[in-house]
Amino acid sequence: MGRRTLALLAVGAALGLALPAAAQAEKFCVQKPKCVAAGGTAHPSIGTALAAASLTGGRDRIELGPHVFDDGPWTVPLGNPVVIVGAGKNKTTLRPATPAPFQTVLTVNDAETRVEKLAVDVDDGAGSTGILASGVVRNVRVASDANVNQTGVFLYTDSRIERSEIAMRGSDPNTVGLQMGAPGSLAREVKVKAPVGVIGGSQDTPRIVRSSIAATTVGVLVSSGSLKLDTVLVRAVGGGDGVRLVVNGFDDHSLVLKNATVVAAQNGGTGVQAIATGLLPPFACPTITVTLRSSIVHGFATALERTALDTGCEGTTTADLDIAWSALKKGSRQESGPGTIKIGRGVTAANPRFVRAKKGNYRLRPNSKLIDRGQPGKPKPGESKKDLDGRKRLIDGDGKRGARRDIGAYEFKPKKAKKKGKKR
Repeated sequence: MGRRTLALLAVGAALGLALPAAAQAEKFCVQKPKCVAAGGTAHPSIGTALAAASLTGGRDRIELGPHVFDDGPWTVPLGNPVVIVGAGKNKTTLRPATPAPFQTVLTVNDAETRVEKLAVDVDDGAGSTGILASGVVRNVRVASDANVNQTGVFLYTDSRIERSEIAMRGSDPNTVGLQMGAPGSLAREVKVKAPVGVIGGSQDTPRIVRSSIAATTVGVLVSSGSLKLDTVLVRAVGGGDGVRLVVNGFDDHSLVLKNATVVAAQNGGTGVQAIATGLLPPFACPTITVTLRSSIVHGFATALERTALDTGCEGTTTADLDIAWSALKKGSRQESGPGTIKIGRGVTAANPRFVRAKKGNYRLRPNSKLIDRGQPGKPKPGESKKDLDGRKRLIDGDGKRGARRDIGAYEFKPKKAKKKGKKR
């Protein structure tokens, strides 16, 4: 403590001035008696708890009991951070009072807010969204059965969703599970099921890590900026496409897949697409690149597609695919326009030999030729050190040349040989 601070304290004490106390966070309880018994303040609804929190200092905590709250929608305003905690995603559910088009069930505008342990039912309105979030969404399930265009979760800048489920079960081909086009957004350990699994891409590259996506239209769609997939399973269902970078614009755009498994549940569709179209002058032509490392592309009618179209933009529109240490059908491709499909070291056409693909098990069998055939070296800073099952990434799976990553989202771990008992 400096001399100036001590002097101010002394003056305050001498004059009998009361120094302001630090703002204390409070706890508000909705349909949860145990929370009240532990010292929280009871409130009849989420809306009244949010209103009370807006009048206090600190990041207040709002605890929700095992109940269906159907008087939404709700909004957490900017500058009013809270922690909203339910009793579990199978116990606490948020619903709007009345279905309406373009309605968001829960809007979080403050980046310091957390939402945890609850479920959100999206209403039947066209254009509706489950959660539109800044901050952190964790241990949450968002679901809808509506056959209209909707979005499960939309992430703002630097926000993230973790250990959660998004199930948009309707048939509208434009419905999106997760939208994360904002800079710095992150999806980690998330299960997504929707016609369009994820729409993403930004100049400050968003990331999807250790997650699984099932989609009927396209698993991952990037239309602007860049996106990185790290240890991700993308499953195209009913003839849908795997991952697609499609740009109608300018500048550089990229989609990077590391330790990804991109598979078609039924034969059809395209595994990996890079499609670029330039704008009219004075805009520069775009350059787009899809990069695959230690990844599998399997089961599609066309494994790779690369298309570049010039429309009079300045320069040359270019679409590139850069592939190494991966598994795919080398001859299954389509190309047009400027650019290249670069097939680097370690690319194989070997059958991955999944454990049980028809049942959705895309782990590798002991006789798979993809074991210990991924990109050499340890995961770099910022890359996942675990596979989709939570195993450490580097395991000596074939027992021949030491630990090395496998190709795909799952790392094969051999069973330990049983020790024989001593004979008497």
